[in-house]
Amino acid sequence: MKVAFPPKLRRGDTVRVVAPARSRSMLEHDYSATIDTRFADMGLKLTYGRHVDERDDFDSSSITSRVEDLHEAFADPAVAAIITVIGGFNSNELLPHLDWDLIAANPKVLCGYSDITALQNAILSSLDGALLALEDDYASNPVTFARDPTSLLQLPDASGICGLAIGRFQRQSHMTRSLLEQIVANQPPLARLPVLANIDFGHTYPLGNPADRGNDRADRCRQQQPHHHRALTSSRDGDPAGS
Repeated sequence: MKVAFPPKLRRGDTVRVVAPARSRSMLEHDYSATIDTRFADMGLKLTYGRHVDERDDFDSSSITSRVEDLHEAFADPAVAAIITVIGGFNSNELLPHLDWDLIAANPKVLCGYSDITALQNAILSSLDGALLALEDDYASNPVTFARDPTSLLQLPDASGICGLAIGRFQRQSHMTRSLLEQIVANQPPLARLPVLANIDFGHTYPLGNPADRGNDRADRCRQQQPHHHRALTSSRDGDPAGS
């Protein structure tokens, strides 16, 4: 399946804010003025989904409301990109209700983190040629983290990834290099791929641009894929957990 890359943002573009997981109204302070100013400084205009402030007993809103806001954002030709208010826990509730044809016909940047990756992973239909970046939050520990690569590497097309990048662990996780090496060694798909750990990104700290994400990324990854097992390496000296 051919992957469609959305156009890059330009000054004058409009960005739609939606809340596919938690509601904007759960935030303690209203930073709208500051946010609008910062986006204006970049030449971007913000508009908001009709339901971003709805709030139920789970600090979210109904599936219907969240799906409507997301569909309207993709369908609106004036909207160049979509950004989410915050993460949460229930973005996956939307997946059975999304209009995939609508989304495919209107490729746009979808910016979000944490729980929003459920939507991003579903929209990105293929992992072939991708560099897989993996991180977890302060509540993670070696036992629960071990299931993350297991789940991801069982996804369709996961055999086509060209490497694994693992973000730094917070000290509360008690991850060690020895434990991480065992977790990686237990994943046969990684045996012939480069694995880099302790990279300076985390759960709410975004990854910069460690690899080319252009249309030729699959070719570049395949060209760089090693032919022999490469041991776990760290982006800086010391323990992968950063302790």
